[in-house]
Amino acid sequence: MRKLKLTLAGISTSFVLTALMMCFSTSAFAAGIGADVQAGTTVTATASDANISPFTLNGHTRNATYDLPITVVDSRGDASGWSLTMTSTTFATSDDSHELAADASTLSTVALAAPDGTLPVASAESVVTAIPAGTSAPTAVKIFSADAGSGMGTTTVTPTVHIAIPGSAYAGSYTSTVTIGTNLAP
Repeated sequence: MRKLKLTLAGISTSFVLTALMMCFSTSAFAAGIGADVQAGTTVTATASDANISPFTLNGHTRNATYDLPITVVDSRGDASGWSLTMTSTTFATSDDSHELAADASTLSTVALAAPDGTLPVASAESVVTAIPAGTSAPTAVKIFSADAGSGMGTTTVTPTVHIAIPGSAYAGSYTSTVTIGTNLAP
């Protein structure tokens, strides 16, 4: 009987070793995979309409504020940087009978987000405070720059704009057209 037990133990051990060798046996191979990533050709910017909450005149200068989210897409793939410009028409009533001063709009801060890209790095002088305005939009000014090495992919730049409403303003619905431009360099 012992001989039978030893033989079964040998078969069992051999089976276990074969099963273990099958579990831990691996084969490897190498395959070369390449991707040709083509550069895009431009930097684009889009913005949505902004609305200012209504308020009541009180005889004193008041500040109305709006945020203007601008989506910038830099598809060039070279990290050469970019910049945004802004100009506007004067805030005026629909019949143009009343308007705010040409220097009524100022930019105070710029918030940044990079939902699918690299966060822009901006030098201190890249943000201006005065937004030009006129009956016809005057020459645009640079409002933000992404330094070289930053701002690739999709970035959201959100400037906060303040509008000074003088205490002597006429009541009414005022509108302005803001124009955003892009430059292919900081």
